[in-house]
Amino acid sequence: CGAEALVRWIHPEHGMIYPSEFIPVLEAEGEIGTLDLYVFEETCKLLRKWMDEKKTIIPVSVNLSRIHMNRADFIDEYAAIKEKYNIPDNVIELEVTESTMLDTDGKEYDCQYPPKRLFVFS
Repeated sequence: CGAEALVRWIHPEHGMIYPSEFIPVLEAEGEIGTLDLYVFEETCKLLRKWMDEKKTIIPVSVNLSRIHMNRADFIDEYAAIKEKYNIPDNVIELEVTESTMLDTDGKEYDCQYPPKRLFVFS
């Protein structure tokens, strides 16, 4: 049993804006990594809240954009956030989907650090 952290944008005038609409813009602007870190930190905050409230913790999967795959040290940012909220090991899974590893033409994305699925903090 587990959960997946998903992102939605609720615009005050336009209502729900789905990821298929705003993710490509963030990718084009080079800001997708900022969103990834935001979602990860919000997940850690929620898990910390649940732990403080003595609720049962279930594993949570957080998607990771391919932009991180070309930086060997990207995991350090995630580890620092995890430690900030004192999240135990084996609770958060960073997930790279197969489609993340494809470029816009459907060809395999050439990256320096290409895990198919990265289990972090285990």
